Amino acid sequence: MLSKNKRFANNARFLALVAVSVFIFIGHFQSDDAYSQTGNRCEIVGKVRSLDTHEALIGVNVYLKNTTYGAPTDKEGNFEIKGIPAGTYTLIATYTSYKNYSQEIELTPGQILHRDIELEYSIHMFDEIVVTGTRQAREIKEVPIRTEVITPAEFKKKEAKTVFQALDALPGIRVEEQCSNCNFSMLRMEGLEGGYSQVLIDGMPSFSGLAGVYGLQQLQTSGLEQIEVVKGAGSALYGSDALGGVVNIITKKPGVLPEYSFGSSVGSHGTQNYYMSGSQRLHRFGILFSAQRDFEGAIDQTGGELASFKDIGKDNYTDRVDSDKMGANATVFIYDPFGVNSTFKVIGRVNDEFRKGGNLDTWDDPFDPDSEHIKTTRYEAGFGLDKIFDNEREIAFEYQYVDHYRNATNGAAWDKAIEGGMLDDDLELTALGQNYLDTHGFEGFRSEWYPKPFIVQEYLHIADSRYSQPIGSSESHFLAGIQYKRSDLEQNINGSKNDKNANDLGIYAQADIHFRENLELVTGLRFDYHKSEDSFTSAEYDTKVLNPRLALRWNPNENLTFRASAGMGYRVPYLFAEDMHLCASAPRIFKGADLDPERATSFSTGLDYYKSNYRIGLSIFHTNIEDKIEFITPDDGDVPSGFDYRWVNLGKAYTQGFDLTYAGMTYNTKLQYDFNVTYVNAKLDEPRYTADNYPTVATNDGYKNSDYIPRSPKWSGNASFTVNFPQDVQLYFHTKYTGSMFIDHVPGDDGDLLVIEETDDYFIFDSKLSKKINKRFDFFIGGKNLFDYTQKRRDNSDAAYIYAPLYGRILYSGFEINLN
Repeated sequence: MLSKNKRFANNARFLALVAVSVFIFIGHFQSDDAYSQTGNRCEIVGKVRSLDTHEALIGVNVYLKNTTYGAPTDKEGNFEIKGIPAGTYTLIATYTSYKNYSQEIELTPGQILHRDIELEYSIHMFDEIVVTGTRQAREIKEVPIRTEVITPAEFKKKEAKTVFQALDALPGIRVEEQCSNCNFSMLRMEGLEGGYSQVLIDGMPSFSGLAGVYGLQQLQTSGLEQIEVVKGAGSALYGSDALGGVVNIITKKPGVLPEYSFGSSVGSHGTQNYYMSGSQRLHRFGILFSAQRDFEGAIDQTGGELASFKDIGKDNYTDRVDSDKMGANATVFIYDPFGVNSTFKVIGRVNDEFRKGGNLDTWDDPFDPDSEHIKTTRYEAGFGLDKIFDNEREIAFEYQYVDHYRNATNGAAWDKAIEGGMLDDDLELTALGQNYLDTHGFEGFRSEWYPKPFIVQEYLHIADSRYSQPIGSSESHFLAGIQYKRSDLEQNINGSKNDKNANDLGIYAQADIHFRENLELVTGLRFDYHKSEDSFTSAEYDTKVLNPRLALRWNPNENLTFRASAGMGYRVPYLFAEDMHLCASAPRIFKGADLDPERATSFSTGLDYYKSNYRIGLSIFHTNIEDKIEFITPDDGDVPSGFDYRWVNLGKAYTQGFDLTYAGMTYNTKLQYDFNVTYVNAKLDEPRYTADNYPTVATNDGYKNSDYIPRSPKWSGNASFTVNFPQDVQLYFHTKYTGSMFIDHVPGDDGDLLVIEETDDYFIFDSKLSKKINKRFDFFIGGKNLFDYTQKRRDNSDAAYIYAPLYGRILYSGFEINLN
C-alpha cells in the first residue's frame, strides 16, 4: 500500500496548490469595485403572456444572463426584479414548452424599466441550453459543436432511473450489459468500444476507468438537470480518453422558483424506486438536494447449453443480478460572496451499491465458483468559485475529491490454488495440496491458498481553473484554463498488493469567433502531460500530447444550421482497465515505456433544419485511430514476473457513418414524435485472423469478418410517440431497433474453439401511460420490453457472449408529487 506519510505529503502539496489558487482568486474578487456599487439600484417589472393565446403564464423564469438577478412570474403573469446595478444586460425568460426569450437592455442609475414579454410555443428541445461543446451556455441550435441532450422530461417518459438507462436509445450510442454474474456495463459511441468515451460530472473528469465498470448503472437521475453528449474526438477542452466523445452529466442548480418533488415506483421481479429532490433560493443562499434508492431483484429467464447454444429457459443462474443502490447529493450555493455576480458552492455526493449474481443455489457464498459479490462505495466532495465582472470577463475555479472503494469476490479467486496445483478444476484437494495441508496445517493452507476479495481504493484530486472574456464588442469569446488531476489507486488482488498513481496536467485555450451573426468559428488547443507509475515494478510511463480542435457554424437562413468540426484526441491505458472487469482474479497488464499513446482524428459535418413544430437533422462522421492499443498474452520474458498481459500498439482502426433524425409535433401539440436512424461502419485496418490462424476454419469462416470491431451493429434506430389526451393524460410509446453485429464466441472459455458470429437483429418495445391531477400529482403505469424479447442463442460457458437482453418484460406503476 502507498504509505500514509507519502500519501499525506502528496495530498498536502496538492491542497497547498488549491489554497494558493483560492487566495489569488479571492484577491482578484476584492480588486473589483462592482460590489461597492450599492447605490442607485434599478428595477425591471413586467408581465409575461403566451404569444398564441395571450394568456398570462405562471412560473416563468425571468432573469438577467450571467447574473444572480431574477424572479418568477406570479399567478397573473407579473414579475419584478429589484436591486440591480446600472449597466447593460441580457434579459432572459424561459418556460417549459416555449421558445426562450432574449433581449439586450440597458439600465441607468435608479431606472425602473417596464418590459412585457410574449413567449412563442415551440418544442422546447430545440431551445435547450447546453454547455459541453464550448464551455459556454448556448442554445442547442446555435452551438457549432453538435450536441445531443437528454432532459428530465425524457427521464420520466423512459422511466430512466439511472444514467445507463437514460443513455439507451440515443443516436450513435449503445449501452450494453455483459456477464450475467455481475451485469457490468459498457458505453459505446459511434462504434468504438468501452474506454473511448469520457464521462464528466458538471464538466469535471471524476469518472475513471474503475468507476466506469458499473458506474453508469450506479449514477441515478434524481437531481440531474440534463445529460449532454458530444460525439467525436475533439477533446481540446476535456483531455484524454475522449476519442469517441464526451458524456457530461449536469446536476441541477436552484432556480428562482422553489421546487420539491418525491415519488416511487414498483415493478415486477422486485423492481423498486424511491426518490426525493428539492431546491430553493433564499436571498443570497441556495440549496439543492436529492436522494434515491433502487432495488432490483434477481431474474433467471434464459440459459444455453454448450452443444446447442439455444435458449433453454431458466438454468438457475442469474440473468439480471440482485442489486441495492443508494445515491444522495447536496449542494449549497452562496451568491455574491465576493462582489456582485460571484458564486461559491460546496458539493457533497455519495453512492453505495451491493450486487450479487450467479448460481442461485450457492450465490450467498461470495467465493463459490459460480457466484459474484460486488460492494461499491463512492464519496465526492468539492467546491467551486465563479465571478462574472461587468465587462463579462469571468474567472472560475473548481476542486473535487473522490474516494471510490470496491470490494469484489467471485469463484475465479480460486485460480491461485488451482494454478498452484493445490486443487483440481473441481476444487478437490490434489496430492500436492494434501501434502501442503499436512505440512502447514489448515490455518497455513487457508492463509496461503484460500481466495481473498479483490479490494481497490481510488483517491482522485481534480482542480480546474479557467478564465474567459469577450473579444471586441461582438459575441466572440476567448477561454483558457489549466486542469490538474492526481490519481492514487491501491489494489489488493487475492492477497497480492499493488499501488499505482498518475498525474495529468492539461492546459487548454479556445477562441469562439463570430464573424457575423450567422457565421461562427471555434478554434481550440490543449496540451496534456501524463505521468503514471506502478509500484509493482517501479516502472514509470510519461507522455506529452498536443491536440487541436476546429468547428464551424453557418446559418444561411434562420431555419437552417450547417456545422462542421475536426479534432484530435488521445488515450493511454490508465490505472484500471475497464476491459478487465474481473474481480478477485483481475489480471495485471504491463505498460512499457515504449507504448505510444493512441491517437484519433475526427471529422464530422451536418445539417439541421428547424421549424417551430419539427426538426430534421443529418450528421456524417469519420474517426481514424492510430496506434490502437490492446492487451495481448506476452511471450516469456517480455514482461516482469507477476504480469499476465502486456499493452501493445496494434495498428489502426476507423469508424464512420451517419445519424438521421426527424422530430416534431402537431400544431395543436396532441402528438409529439421522434425518429432516428444510425449507420456505423467500424473496422480495423487489418483483420485479426486469417485462414491460417483462425481456430475453427474448418467449421466457420468468421475470420473473413475479423476486421470489424466486435459488438458494433451497422444499423440501429429509434422511434417514439407521445400522445397528449385531454384531462392531462399522456401515452408514451418507444421502439428500439438493434441491427446485426459481429461478436466473438468462445465456447467453454476455450480459445481453440473461438468463432466470429453474426448476431440476429431485434426490436424492443416500451410504453408508459400517465395521468396528472391538479398539476402536482402524476400517476403512471408502464412496461419495458413489452413483447418479452430475449437473446435466442445462449452459451452459459462464455460470460461475454451477450448481445441482446437476457431477460424480458418488466411491468411497473408509480407516482410523483411536485410541490413547486
